[in-house]
Amino acid sequence: MKDYYSVLGVEKGASDDEIKKAYRKKAHEYHPDKPTGNAEKFKEINEAYQVLSDKQKRAQYDRFGTADGNAGGFGGFDPSSFDFSNFGGFQGGFQGGFGDLGDIFETVFSAAGGAPREERGNDVEVSVTVQLEDVREERKIPISFRTKVKCPECSGSGYNKEKGVKKCAVCNGDGRVKEVKRTILGAFQTVVTCKTCNGRGEIPNENCKKCSGEGRIMSEKTVEIKLPKGVNDGNVIRFAGEGEAARHGGRPGDLYIRIKMAPHKVFTRRGDDLVMSKEISLKDFVLGNKIDIKTISGKTVSVAVEPGDSLRKEVKVKGEGVVPSADLFILFDIKSPKKPDKQLKELLERSEI
Repeated sequence: MKDYYSVLGVEKGASDDEIKKAYRKKAHEYHPDKPTGNAEKFKEINEAYQVLSDKQKRAQYDRFGTADGNAGGFGGFDPSSFDFSNFGGFQGGFQGGFGDLGDIFETVFSAAGGAPREERGNDVEVSVTVQLEDVREERKIPISFRTKVKCPECSGSGYNKEKGVKKCAVCNGDGRVKEVKRTILGAFQTVVTCKTCNGRGEIPNENCKKCSGEGRIMSEKTVEIKLPKGVNDGNVIRFAGEGEAARHGGRPGDLYIRIKMAPHKVFTRRGDDLVMSKEISLKDFVLGNKIDIKTISGKTVSVAVEPGDSLRKEVKVKGEGVVPSADLFILFDIKSPKKPDKQLKELLERSEI
């Protein structure tokens, strides 16, 4: 059994926010595009988050150790608490004749009494480059990618609607069949998904010709997403149900958007604050003239260096950061004249500047 809490590095009683923060940190660290990336680890992290971020799945996982099916007629029995010490001398024989003990319990508890497992589409990850202005305004942006989408001909059912369906003769329309598994602990009757109808309980009289009975086709999909406030470079955002379509109208996968911030020609990001450099003349600096600045929101504000200020001092403009609650900081850069005239030279030589 996978320990999803350990995968994300959180305690079992962690809050939804703690799980979300842990997921973002881990996903950023192990993303395949990163120097520290690990595709298998990244997949494992996504799997853990999909379970622990869903209240129903998490409750199922906490109770039975799996997010699929349930323990059926076995109640809340936890196979991890079983004492195997009495089987120590026979472990090799068990593995040779019956398979590993872990496989036995997986057989016994994975599907006993459970409903047919609904097919689910794969998750999709897409990178998108956004501008600072997009984040500031929380704009909606379209994202296009190729994936399997619901077949428009049969609406995802996989069969010709006019020809209809017939009851599956193997499972008698239930979508499940009973199987007897013989293990070292005895014979166990389990309920598994019917392989003939894939758990649907029905057999099409004629498959959809467009999707060949899959209920989905490969196509270009466009999704309009709204950027969350303050999203930053490397953040991964999950959009439930916007990934790959499942076979036969099952539950679609999720879409994961990896954010890449485009460099800005004026502003540099510092957390949610912005920093910019503004070139001014020596005259403006000495006399404290007002300088017009165009902010990220498009507003023009007038700022000035106060007498006695240092060029190293940042001038703050409130509310003009990446988010309205953050600020803009301006650093002035003096542009000196290339060829100062004689009068300016004499003036500077006499001054205390």
